[in-house]
Amino acid sequence: MDQGRVVEEGNHDSLMGEEGLYSELYETYFKHQSAEWISEINEVFTD
Repeated sequence: MDQGRVVEEGNHDSLMGEEGLYSELYETYFKHQSAEWISEINEVFTD
């Protein structure tokens, strides 16, 4: 949704692939909670 309009539709993977509003919001607000990000950051601190 952007100003009350549906601007993208799909599942998480397809929306992330489009690199639109959904992926921008995900990267900004939720990426740090994902299992992938936690794994990546653990590798940085354990090397």
